Amino acid sequence: MDSRHPIQRHLPELLQLQSIMDRGSRWLRTDRVLEVSVSGQKLPVWVLELGNPNPKVPVLGLFGGVHGVERIGSQILLAWLHTLVERLHWDDALHQRLARMRLVVMPMVNPGGMLLRRRSNPNGIDLMRNAPVEALDRVPFLMGGQRLGAGLPWYRGRFG
Repeated sequence: MDSRHPIQRHLPELLQLQSIMDRGSRWLRTDRVLEVSVSGQKLPVWVLELGNPNPKVPVLGLFGGVHGVERIGSQILLAWLHTLVERLHWDDALHQRLARMRLVVMPMVNPGGMLLRRRSNPNGIDLMRNAPVEALDRVPFLMGGQRLGAGLPWYRGRFG
């Protein structure tokens, strides 16, 4: 029997992210923008910023874990962040580059879906299709998202 905590077993990415934030605390600006409740557990949604905070510098945003069953995006971002934080300990050229730009990284947009191993969030909503914008042209049935119900794929949530 596996004696690890359920988060360690089913969401190791969250622990890896915490380790990266601890190791890079000198350079990272972190913000817990949301907490998602799943089965009595509160899962944080983190945004990390690195580089120049001036709003006039170029910004690169990187997002992973939108669909809980597609973990590879989160894993790639976490591996890259780990490497970046380690380089910050010695790489002056990286510091110079970051002085001219800002990185905004949200490695786990949907930790509830990741924990539950579902495409959607814990409310059954596909976050990739939950934009408040309606298509002007006709979109393929279901694939452009639907508002019929969470029992079908690509549920966008209720209108409004």
